[in-house]
Amino acid sequence: MTVSVASGIVRPGDRVVARISGAVPKRPLVLFLRAYPLVGTRPHRVGRVRPNAKGRAQLVFRLPRLAADVYRPWLRLGRTFVPGRGRLSVAALPPTGFGPPGAPGCAPASPRNEQPTSSGLSEVFGTSAGTQFWALPFATLESGSAATLSGVVGSGDTKIVFKMTSGVPQTFYAVAPDGTRVAPAWIEAHGSSNWNRPGAEWGAGFVFDQAGCWRIHAGAVPHSGDIWFAILS
Repeated sequence: MTVSVASGIVRPGDRVVARISGAVPKRPLVLFLRAYPLVGTRPHRVGRVRPNAKGRAQLVFRLPRLAADVYRPWLRLGRTFVPGRGRLSVAALPPTGFGPPGAPGCAPASPRNEQPTSSGLSEVFGTSAGTQFWALPFATLESGSAATLSGVVGSGDTKIVFKMTSGVPQTFYAVAPDGTRVAPAWIEAHGSSNWNRPGAEWGAGFVFDQAGCWRIHAGAVPHSGDIWFAILS
């Protein structure tokens, strides 16, 4: 018996199709989604289906509101769970107090909270799937709800602290407005922190040598995220 979904990025409310084959004809099955890896996760029931005489079935459901993570389909037959194929990377939704997610060309730039943290710094929420991605820049942010920086061009490396719920990524770089890929000037993992956001934390320095829209990318599919900074000066 097999169950599969098409791998990709999904959002709560999206239409998802699960296809089942090799099942016992006419015997009801219950479909679940479960975060992967499985340690400490619980299954989320999404529907029930009865295979046809050939043991096949198709279940169409709307994705429930799930935390940003990677989910796989699972079937339950009695007390037996059968893992399926395909991975759904659930997009992270901006929390209360943040604007819409950042997009290419900084249209818009990534959202930030206008109320600073206890350290006096503003948090920036990344556009991500399968994970949450956060940034805490040690730089001057212009007033407003978007991640707009000033005074960083030509000032050496700018320190930014990051958090990612899928762990410190192996893929991590910036893309300048002219399309050049820029590696961090330095990077260091943080063992402890008083920054009250979920995920593994690390610090990095980037040299912003031109004004415009900068993209900082972290992770790889199925866990990946981008933060879009509008650099004014």
